[in-house]
Amino acid sequence: MTQAGPALLDRLLDDVAATRRSGRRRWLYAVAAAVAFAVGGPAVAVFTGDESSGGETVAATDPSSGVWAEVTTLNRAWGSEVDLKVKNAPSLLRCQLVAIGRDESEQVVLSWTVPEKTGDAVESKPSDPMQGAAAMHPEEVVRYEVRNPDGKALVTLKAP
Repeated sequence: MTQAGPALLDRLLDDVAATRRSGRRRWLYAVAAAVAFAVGGPAVAVFTGDESSGGETVAATDPSSGVWAEVTTLNRAWGSEVDLKVKNAPSLLRCQLVAIGRDESEQVVLSWTVPEKTGDAVESKPSDPMQGAAAMHPEEVVRYEVRNPDGKALVTLKAP
């Protein structure tokens, strides 16, 4: 049997202190892990993306206007997610990307104003990708048209 006295009290106090330290340490590790998941989780989701959906890309240049465009479509449950790049469009022109369906129905996928070309931007390079969406699924679209404000097609792209 253990003798009562100051030595027993010291051992009990040491055990209690050690138990509390290990509990605090575990709590600190849990907080650090939660912070790592909170910060790292969304970053992993952003960098992995959704490449499994099989996006298809098509590009074309109109010989008369000289406008080049590239359309990438991704099939989604609600329709199509569309990325567009354009080059050689006149500065400050308001444009639309229109999806034309098999039944000749039309949906504006996105609209934008071509930035003013100055300095190095005058040379011909594609725009940054622009994103839009349509209620039509990719298999329902027969072509895409980049149009000017008068509705004239600057370039026509057959759907992929």
